[in-house]
Amino acid sequence: RIRTIMERLKIDDDVPIQNRVISRSLEAAQKKVEGFNYDSRKNVVQYDDVMNRHRRATYTMRREILKHADISGRIREFIADEARALVASPESTSEEFETILKSVFDFEDKIIDKLFEIEAEKFEKALLKEATSKHQEQTVLFGEEIMHKVERDIFLQVLDNLWMQHLENMDHLRQGINWISVGQRDPLVEYRRQSQRLFEAMQAFLRHETVRALFHARPVSAAELDRSTETELTIAAK
Repeated sequence: RIRTIMERLKIDDDVPIQNRVISRSLEAAQKKVEGFNYDSRKNVVQYDDVMNRHRRATYTMRREILKHADISGRIREFIADEARALVASPESTSEEFETILKSVFDFEDKIIDKLFEIEAEKFEKALLKEATSKHQEQTVLFGEEIMHKVERDIFLQVLDNLWMQHLENMDHLRQGINWISVGQRDPLVEYRRQSQRLFEAMQAFLRHETVRALFHARPVSAAELDRSTETELTIAAK
């Protein structure tokens, strides 16, 4: 509108504007732009704060793992929590539950048969007992010092992979969250809600994958390691 007035009055761009109406209009437009820019910056900061909380929590967890050579206490908590989560899940009453238990704890058929003969109210306690027993057997098989390293390495590898996936998921959420306003919902509130759900899901999957990978781990002999290395070198040389 100001541009139209200036063109109509044939005012050159280099001429200082002294008209009060035009000056007030310019001031109002400038304040509106500054207010919009401030709101935009504030909005970006609020979204970034959500991601920063996830980053701090994840990095703190990672530093704690790196600080300790023995994380067996955390692993035992993971095993207990995973057993409880499996028993409480909807799949516990499905035909696939046996397969799920095998895929997580790598139980032998005789252990599975023994578990499914137990009364329902005692199942969780029995499952935890069998899982704990197998974990102890693995510790003996690997040797305590090696087992501590295996637990730590698996935890860190799973955490790093899930964190990279979480960053990608959060980026996708951020890109699509403004569509929420179409449904008359506050995009920032919805972003916070959905990001918390994603972070909690990442933590649950961290526990699940760490336990699953640990129970499927097997010690490798020096001879097997040499054969594996030789094969890789042979393939690379071709």
